[in-house]
Amino acid sequence: MKLSKDQKDEIRRKLIDAAVDVITEKGFNNATMREISSKAGIGSATIYNYFPTKEKILYGYFLDKQSELGREIEAIPEFDEYTLKEKFQAHIETLFTLYLRDREFVQIAYRLMFDSPLRTFTEFTPVREMFTGTASGFLDLAIERNEIIDHPFRGFIANLYWDYTGLMLLYWLNDESENFSDTSSLIDMSLDVIVEVLKSGIIVKMTDIFSFLFRNHIYSNFTKMSELFSRGAGFRKYFSGESNAGEKQMKTGRKSGGKRGRTE
Repeated sequence: MKLSKDQKDEIRRKLIDAAVDVITEKGFNNATMREISSKAGIGSATIYNYFPTKEKILYGYFLDKQSELGREIEAIPEFDEYTLKEKFQAHIETLFTLYLRDREFVQIAYRLMFDSPLRTFTEFTPVREMFTGTASGFLDLAIERNEIIDHPFRGFIANLYWDYTGLMLLYWLNDESENFSDTSSLIDMSLDVIVEVLKSGIIVKMTDIFSFLFRNHIYSNFTKMSELFSRGAGFRKYFSGESNAGEKQMKTGRKSGGKRGRTE
């Protein structure tokens, strides 16, 4: 019997929920796909139609949480009227609230992801794009309302916000203060600084400086280097020592020729 999209989504959700429970109890390495499918009440072969590996389940969990985060943010009354700082703060705190029930699982998952950062970067792309897309929306509206100055590299700032949230998450995962009050204080204080930097235009000024340096110094050096590389074989011979050897041979030949001329 062909399953509907809703039925497939329900099976996928059950598998992720089961994986969270099994991995939290037994650890990632000790948990098996068979145990996860059994916990979910799904056939042991069916799980592979949804997740070919345990790692894929981890990434599926975080992707689902991003979708849920978007729905939660949209449900906040008059959220569009929030200041940029209030939006960032609500965004991060809502995300951590969604992770709270599965906090131990998230700790295990992040520890695993740090062991293979390159793979994590690739697999996490849909999660990151969803997150930074939301952040770009916050920034666009703040610029439109003249809350902060316009920035030429909004995408870059949105990615910095992604990195910042990752650091706050790591702090939260290790926070043992009551009700995670230390994390709340850190987020509050650091967002004050971030928003003030965005208002001040420091990033734009720094961008102008780097652009000036690139155009007037770095680029000109690239041009000189390209001229050297365009010489091809001669350039390679120079650095390999072949040209020096050739010069020595020529000098030796001239000396030998001179001696023969004098002998004759």
